[in-house]
Parts: sequence; structure tokens; C-alpha cells
Amino acid sequence: MALCKRVLVGIAFFLASAGLILTVSGLASLQHLCYTDDVAATNSRKLLAVDRTPVTEAIFASCQKTMRFQWWGWALELVYVVILAAAMSVNADTTGVHMVGVTSTVLNMIFANDTLKAVDDASHVMYSRTTVTFVGFIVMALANYCFFLSHGSCSANACSGQSSARVPGAKRENEAPEIVATTA
Repeated sequence: MALCKRVLVGIAFFLASAGLILTVSGLASLQHLCYTDDVAATNSRKLLAVDRTPVTEAIFASCQKTMRFQWWGWALELVYVVILAAAMSVNADTTGVHMVGVTSTVLNMIFANDTLKAVDDASHVMYSRTTVTFVGFIVMALANYCFFLSHGSCSANACSGQSSARVPGAKRENEAPEIVATTA
């Protein structure tokens, strides 16, 4: 593995670890805040100016319900990083593992967007906790992009479609032409 690739993988693992820690801290503190204060974690109530009625209860999620699904993004990122580290330690092909990483990146970006929308209504303690969660999701997505960039380990010829494999009938530069003798 080239030095540049090793540095990029090291940076990616550092970013993934930092993102996992930030996200789990933010989600845990938001979840605790939700269970103690029951604040709304979505800006839909403010934009639509609706009161809590039985109809809107079904439409708008409470803070507890909003933050419950975001744990899956954190868990999928953790699984991706652990499986990728295991695959890289035994020099296995990591293409299939990166498919899990793509899914994790999409979830991270969706959850970062949801958290960013929740920052609009947040104030005081909830503002800082949603900001930590938002930064955690962004850092995890950035780490995944670094993992994807470090995966590209093919040579210039292989990436451009020019392989060094011998094609029947093709001549190499320093090769004498083949003479085919036929007897008729």
C-alpha cells in the first residue's frame, strides 16, 4: 500500500472514530432531553403553525420518535467501519464492504439534513446537542468519502481500460512479429 493511501486510510479511520463519538454523544443527549422535556425536534410545527390535536399527532413525530430511527445510521456506520477494518487487515477485496459504506453515507447525509432542519427550532441546550449530532453525521460521511477515495488502487493503464493482458493478434512494442508457416 502506498504511503499516500495509508495516510488517507488513517485519516479516514480517525474521522470515522471522531464522527461515531460525536454522533453517539449527540444522539444520546438528545434522546435524554426528549425523555425529560419532550421538546419538538422538527421545524414542521413552526412552519405550519399547528396545535397538537389527535390528527397532527399522527402526522408529526415527537422528539422521541424522531430520534429513534437515527440510531440506525450510527449503528450501520459502526458496522461498516468494523467490517472494513477486518477486511483491510487480511488484505481482502473491500468492494462489497464499500456497498455497505455507500448505504451508510446516504443515511448519514439524510440524518444530517434532518438534524439541520431541527436546529431551526432548537435553542439553548437542544441547539448545542443538535449541532453536535449534525457535525457527527457530517464527519462520518466525510470519513466514508475518504474510504472510497482510498479504495482506488488500480494503475493508470487498468483504470483507462488499457490492460497489459495479451490480446490475440496484438503486437507489443519490443516483440518481433510472429511468422505463421502454413503448408498448403
